Amino acid sequence: MLHYSPIKAAWDWVILLLVLYTAVFTPYSAAFLLDEHGDALRRRCGYTCNPLNVVDLMVDVLFIVDIVINFRTTFVNANDEVVTQSGKIAVHYIKGWFAIDLVAAVPFDLLIFRSGSDEHAYIMENKDRQGSSS
Repeated sequence: MLHYSPIKAAWDWVILLLVLYTAVFTPYSAAFLLDEHGDALRRRCGYTCNPLNVVDLMVDVLFIVDIVINFRTTFVNANDEVVTQSGKIAVHYIKGWFAIDLVAAVPFDLLIFRSGSDEHAYIMENKDRQGSSS
């Protein structure tokens, strides 16, 4: 894909909007939307019972698609030449933004849900039992 094509420009705008969404909504969600009742509901119906989780997962998938697109997008080298060889493009991307893009694309909320759900559920069940026995 040519780095100066209209399709690439439109894609970059989509990614920019998704980054802004993530930068604004993630802290808001962590501060105001996380609660014990939501955790209990999530344990009963799973990760996808919350529409916001589904949207976040779709955003993460689009970030992964962006990584794939960046491995196939031309760039301009120091001699002002457009580089189209896929090997050189891959090396240039890996030396540049790849690590940052990879960390940004990892669906941490899904990983945390999968890894910590049993421990969190055990704590919440014990808390509920203690509250109902008093």
